[in-house]
Amino acid sequence: MMRAPLLLRYHIMVVWHTIIEHPRGEDKSRARQSAHVRRSHMDSIPYVIIGGGLAGVAAADAIRRRDKTGQLMLICAEAHPPYDRVPLSKGYLLGETERDQIFLRPPRFYERNKVELVLGQAATALDVHARQVTLADGRQIGFEKLLLATGGRPRRLPLPGADLAGIHYLRNLEDSDAIRAALSSARRAVVIGGGFIGCEVATGLAQLGLATTVVELTPGVLSL
Repeated sequence: MMRAPLLLRYHIMVVWHTIIEHPRGEDKSRARQSAHVRRSHMDSIPYVIIGGGLAGVAAADAIRRRDKTGQLMLICAEAHPPYDRVPLSKGYLLGETERDQIFLRPPRFYERNKVELVLGQAATALDVHARQVTLADGRQIGFEKLLLATGGRPRRLPLPGADLAGIHYLRNLEDSDAIRAALSSARRAVVIGGGFIGCEVATGLAQLGLATTVVELTPGVLSL
């Protein structure tokens, strides 16, 4: 009579809220090594947020409502404090909204809430096992909890000539500034993408008197 194989049994231990398991009798050196790695990050920053957009700032605000004292770092790839991207395709693009009106929070917000702003530094690497983020300048930031709030980016045109002068992408403040500067001598514009942002830009350009064409992959604009 054949007997079913015994189920593997595991020893479970929790090291800094990380579950490490290994079969009974297996060499426990890996568990000890993992425990050492976790303990070496006792001085890690409790909260690290990567991304200086609306989601990142809202997360920082929410964290401070629950934890008034835990160290909190907000890492922004851009050199500006977090700002609202919505006006970049509307009021700011048309010159109706001033630059200082688009910032999401005044400087005193970060000071009062003890939010450490790291500006002009993109996160270039993430080691989830070591709980460590590497920045563009080589700094390595240890963390206990990490939020990735980097948002999206427009797709680059996979076409010859896509990098020629006069072709713009809209993602950040500098992109909107470049488009504004080009409007003074432009008479025609082609907007690739018929989503919300594309239609907002096209509407604004048409209001400025440019002959504007929208190119959209789907059968209609604002397709969901």
